[in-house]
Amino acid sequence: MESTPPAIESDRLHCGYENVVLLKDLSFSVTSGEVFFIIGQNGCGKSTLLRHLVGLQEPFSGTIRYFGANFTDCEPSGRLELLKRFGVLFQNDALWSSMDLSQNLALPMEEHTNITPGMRAKMVSFKLEQVGLKGYETYFPRELSGGMRKRAALARAIALDPEIIFLDEPTVGLDPVTARRINELILRIREQLGTTIVIVSHILSHIFALADRLIFLDRKQQGVIAEGAPRQVANSNDDPRITEFFHQQLPSK
Repeated sequence: MESTPPAIESDRLHCGYENVVLLKDLSFSVTSGEVFFIIGQNGCGKSTLLRHLVGLQEPFSGTIRYFGANFTDCEPSGRLELLKRFGVLFQNDALWSSMDLSQNLALPMEEHTNITPGMRAKMVSFKLEQVGLKGYETYFPRELSGGMRKRAALARAIALDPEIIFLDEPTVGLDPVTARRINELILRIREQLGTTIVIVSHILSHIFALADRLIFLDRKQQGVIAEGAPRQVANSNDDPRITEFFHQQLPSK
C-alpha cells in the first residue's frame, strides 16, 4: 500500500538573502495535521526559513515539496495552485489598514474563488465568528486591540480553509491571557479543519502547550541541531546551545 506523502518536505535546502547563505542542507518533514514549531535563538534564521517555505524567497538550492508536489521548481500556475492551499499569519499581522475586517477577509476570496458577493459576506462573518470577532466586520484594524488584530489576521489566514497555516510569532507582544486564548484558538482550528500548522516562536510556554514536534535551528551551525517532541529535545540533549534555550523554568508535567 502506497504511503501518503508528508504535508511538507524540505530536502537539502540552502537559503538566505542575496549572496549570504544562512541555512544549509535543511532536510525535515511535517506530517499532515501536525503542529510543528521552528525554534532557536534570535538570528538563527527562523523567519528566513518561513519566508522560503511560503515562496517569498527563492532557495539557493534544494527542494520544498507539498503533499509530494515540487513547490520549488514547478511552473507559476502550479505554484499558485499550491499557494491556494496555504494560509499565512505574519508577525506584524499585515492587515490592510485602509480596509475594514470584512474587506480584509474578503480579499483572498475575491482573488481565488468565484463565489457570489452574498456568499462572500456570509463566509466573512463565519470566519470572524470562528475567531471570536462576530460583529466586527466594519471595524478597521486601528480600532482593535493587539489580540483582536491577531485574531483577525488568523481569520484571514483561514479564509480559504487552507490545508497548511504558517504562523510567525503569533503571540509575541500579547499579555499572557490573550496569548493563551490565541493558543486555544490555534488548537481549535487544527481540530475543526484538520489543518497542518507551522509556527515560528521562541516562547517556551507556547512551544510546550502546542507543539507535536519541532526543529531547533542554530546560527553558527547554519542548520538543524535537534528535532523531536519538545520534552524529548529539552530533557535528553546535552548540547549547551539547547540547554541555554530551555534554561527557563520548564512547565510541570
